[in-house]
Amino acid sequence: MKQNFKIDPWHIIEEKFVPENNRFSESIFTVGNGNLEMHGNFEECFTGNTQSGFYISGIYVPYEPHDDITANQMHKYLNAPSWIGIKLKIGDLWLDLAKNKTLEFKRNLNMQDGYFERTFVAEIDDGKKIKIDILRFISMVDNEIGAIRFVITPLNFSNKATITIDINANVENEQNIADEKRWVEVEKTVSSDEMHLTTATKKTFYHVCTAVDYQIIQEHAIIKPELLETIDREKHIGHKISLTLNEGKTVAIYKFATILSSLNHAKADLIGIALNKLNSCKSAGFEKLLNNHKKAWTDFWNINDVIIDGDEQAQQNVRYAIFQLRQHFSFIINGVDVNNENFFQAITSNFSTVVQPKKNKPIKYCNSDDELQFVNLYEFWQNIIFGYAGLELKDNFISLKPSIPKSWNKLSFNIFHQNCLLTLKIDNKIISIKNESTQTINIKIFEDELVIHAKSTIKHTINI
Repeated sequence: MKQNFKIDPWHIIEEKFVPENNRFSESIFTVGNGNLEMHGNFEECFTGNTQSGFYISGIYVPYEPHDDITANQMHKYLNAPSWIGIKLKIGDLWLDLAKNKTLEFKRNLNMQDGYFERTFVAEIDDGKKIKIDILRFISMVDNEIGAIRFVITPLNFSNKATITIDINANVENEQNIADEKRWVEVEKTVSSDEMHLTTATKKTFYHVCTAVDYQIIQEHAIIKPELLETIDREKHIGHKISLTLNEGKTVAIYKFATILSSLNHAKADLIGIALNKLNSCKSAGFEKLLNNHKKAWTDFWNINDVIIDGDEQAQQNVRYAIFQLRQHFSFIINGVDVNNENFFQAITSNFSTVVQPKKNKPIKYCNSDDELQFVNLYEFWQNIIFGYAGLELKDNFISLKPSIPKSWNKLSFNIFHQNCLLTLKIDNKIISIKNESTQTINIKIFEDELVIHAKSTIKHTINI
């Protein structure tokens, strides 16, 4: 992972806000679940360098031929209506990190628990300092919901605040031609107790229903803020509310969203299902939703983790690759599943061919903005599994020819073969394979053909 980010085995951390690099950082701090994917955009107003990025699997529109786009851009996933907006105005001034002085800033992608968090301290006007703590996740339990915890703490002032909580389908795409908008409004409802917006894509006619609700806690009690205005514009709805911020006292806004598409539901059923899911989310509460989401990620990592002992940078890179693989492809849930045709089709069709590393060849890291793209990290993951571990499948027979860097103490991961779970641990001298299943497995290590009996472990010396 590029050195702008701290080296950490489970986190991608950015501790300085560099506005001109913001778009790049937004793409790095992406969370998703295979159905929904959200870039690390700001909830609050931001008038600087940004590109909204929220995508729904399978929702796209074709682009007409144009000089500014290439052939492989003719069908692009479409930037979907934004549900994350929580815009804060103190007096007459908007909280906006493009204009406010940023005193402290931290972005963190927690790969272990699957969420994005951001915290900062900003100076708004005349020395007024405010602290904001945000946590956002896209659920791994229900792939049609997302949630945000947005905590406000005025550090040295008290003041009236106006907060806008909205859904906005007036979104742009990187390849927009002549500012063409690619969503049309189908239906909307905005009242004091209900907010949902249904939009349709032009040309492909997919329907998407986005419904949101929120809860506000001030000084440990749920409050009902003053509703100043319901926003009811074309493809944009929301609530504008008023709160009193008290010095040193926190206000927590919990925003819940359900996002459903006609790819998965009948168009006539979208609103009803979205509202039922939304009510269930709010009844469960943010913490329960988050804890269930964390458990799902724990279960995922227990099977899918690749552990590199002795190289924290390599460990961070491979976990980031696995994390993004899971967010893009929901079927990758069984470690390195050598019999999963979908898995290997995705690997071979989306990512470059792996070159087997030479013995003791130094591992290459991504060191520039251009290099730090998802594909590089996928290649990194491939090189570890199919390169350094030397994993191959020939004639339905697992073969291993490991050659890990001498700087690594150990490489560990799971593979599935013929519905059997195998746990591999490789160092520079010995490879250990445990058969977790109840059946016998045949395996080849270098030129030696071995049998691993049910519930047993073999150890094989590496002589290279």
